[in-house]
Amino acid sequence: MTEKEIKENIKQLTVQIETPNEKGTGVLISYKSRPYILTVHHCIYGKGANEHQVDADDVKFIFYNRAELYAVDIISLGSLVLLEIDKKDLSMHNFIRVNFSNVEYERDYFIRGFPSGLDKAHNFKAKCNDDAVDKKTFKIDMSNITNDTSGDDAIDYMKGVSGSGVFYATKGKLYLVGLVNALANQSGTFNAVHCTNLKELKVVATRVKTSKYYLFASPFVVLGLFFLWDKDSTEITTPSVKPIIKTQKISSSKEILLSANNQDIYDEVSRQLTQSGFILSSKEDLTNGYKIEISNKIRQKSSTVYDNTIVKTTCHLSFSIFDVVTKNKIQSDFIDGVASGFSKEESAEECLNESSKELGMKIVDLLYLKN
Repeated sequence: MTEKEIKENIKQLTVQIETPNEKGTGVLISYKSRPYILTVHHCIYGKGANEHQVDADDVKFIFYNRAELYAVDIISLGSLVLLEIDKKDLSMHNFIRVNFSNVEYERDYFIRGFPSGLDKAHNFKAKCNDDAVDKKTFKIDMSNITNDTSGDDAIDYMKGVSGSGVFYATKGKLYLVGLVNALANQSGTFNAVHCTNLKELKVVATRVKTSKYYLFASPFVVLGLFFLWDKDSTEITTPSVKPIIKTQKISSSKEILLSANNQDIYDEVSRQLTQSGFILSSKEDLTNGYKIEISNKIRQKSSTVYDNTIVKTTCHLSFSIFDVVTKNKIQSDFIDGVASGFSKEESAEECLNESSKELGMKIVDLLYLKN
């Protein structure tokens, strides 16, 4: 596959995302015979104190041929988000199969996004010089954008590039390894950026240990995901009309009474539950639904490396799910996490943050099976 062909394929898979408050980039995929746009969390909900709720029909996609569609559903997967499109509005034939892979050190990558400082899409090349590629994020060096992208300029450009796919091609096949997420240094140059890998889609290997198994899938097994590419046409066959928005009524069985002995864990799990359609209740006498109890234990050990004190934190997050009608415990499990830092606070925060995201996804998956 030539570089021109790689860029043309990526062009047809890349969309600009607009919400009432955010702009970003996404990648068009098909999952279980349904079309989705894959992007990162803050392209939809914003960041930190500026996070906000968004309805599916407020999320607009602009394709390379200027066709426009709107989301019909939002599925939050931690730092990743899947945005469903009505499959009646997309031609889903003649797919090109794209595999998923973990990021590899020193490989050439291709990226296409919509920088806020430009009025059109832009192609980038990148390399990964991050040897810690087994984590949920990785760092790459992007090139060829403009001559002045440091400091505030870099931040302005980055706003629209978040959510862009990080691709490479080999032996005639196209691979996706992650999505652009944020500047590596908010006061530094543009070319150093953090990316989110695909572990939250569970299509590549992850090393987080659960009570029953390691969540592991072959890096090159697609699990039914294909990118949409119409080889017989130079345009994606999407009409520029807004599809009928599907709404799903939340049943009373989706009410949740949540408790946790750590506020940050509570906040992360409750965020994932509400974004997945569950209703958090404050009623202690809830008559229908589930009660979830979360607890955590932390252990820390300090060591000295080249005169630097390194603190290693291991955290054990466990949960139990009870049916409030029968009072029976219907599920219990746990997540173990490990992180290191230069202080106890830094190390503990990273360990709890990453483990809380994994815990929230596991709880949401189990509750969907029950409903």
